[in-house]
Amino acid sequence: MYRWLAEKLGNVSVNRKLGVGFGLVLLLTLLITFTGWTGLSGVMSRGDKLGFIASLNDLTKDLRLARLDYEMRRGDQGPGAVNDLLGQLDTGLKTARTLIEQPADVAMIDQQLAAVSEYKQAFTAMTQAGAQREDARSKLGATADNAVARVAEVEKSMLQGDSVADFNSVIDLSKLIQQARFQVRGYTYSGKTEAEQPALDAIDNALKNLESLPSKLPEQHIANLQQATDSLKAYRAAVSQFRDSQVASAAALQRMADQGQILRDTSKKLTVSQTIVRDTDAAHAKNLLLLATVLALAFGMLAAWAITRQIVIPLSQTLKVAERVAAGDLTQNLISERQDELGVMPR
Repeated sequence: MYRWLAEKLGNVSVNRKLGVGFGLVLLLTLLITFTGWTGLSGVMSRGDKLGFIASLNDLTKDLRLARLDYEMRRGDQGPGAVNDLLGQLDTGLKTARTLIEQPADVAMIDQQLAAVSEYKQAFTAMTQAGAQREDARSKLGATADNAVARVAEVEKSMLQGDSVADFNSVIDLSKLIQQARFQVRGYTYSGKTEAEQPALDAIDNALKNLESLPSKLPEQHIANLQQATDSLKAYRAAVSQFRDSQVASAAALQRMADQGQILRDTSKKLTVSQTIVRDTDAAHAKNLLLLATVLALAFGMLAAWAITRQIVIPLSQTLKVAERVAAGDLTQNLISERQDELGVMPR
């Protein structure tokens, strides 16, 4: 193999030999540069992806804080802040899906997208439950006030009558209604489940007493008593509406908490996975650069050795012949089949 290569190179001019040698050096230098540039670009790309994933993690944290702010204080911006963060997170995850290449990581992003969709539905359910709860509060106030007003009219009329027993029965009703309002307020302000049944029992006691009065009092009070009865029934229905909204809100909050946990856990796993990919790519880039460097050195040394032999050995032979000729020995005849300048010179 080397003999064939030596014969071929022997027919190439010295200028071309040197040009090939320096050209090979430049080519190997470009190879090393390209390998290093490619590896660096890959590592930088992985770093950008990790930075983008970190920004999604920050959005997840901001979403949780915004949701807690809305839950506790209804927030200064209402549901708009939460919906805006959900939109940003959804858009960011869709962008990340186009950047990530590993199937397992893409599956995790799909899981996060599903969690964001479920989170949106749960938040919508919570806002609707909140609206129902506030509607129930307004109904509670209106119906209770109407029932108290109707009973107050009856009480005022009975005060001018002659029956102390009938008047006392109306006073007892007023006390029962006030007791019911007290229990309901305790339930609505605390939101505790165990406070619901005492509130309903207090309303039922007031209704039972109220429904027994029309047969005891003059007919002129039946209309007011009926209106008070209808108001108390609406009052009880409003308490049930408040309870249903509380249950729906708690269920929505639990759904959001579950989906938020999925988002946080999956984000951590995705960050770890992409960090491993980045480190693997960095190690691969290092190994590739090392391999390219070793190959460049090997080919460079081989080329330098081959070209040096193509130039130095013929020169050495020619110098020996010249020394013998100078010494008067004309018997030496150097035969060379090379077609380059070094092969023509001894002839």
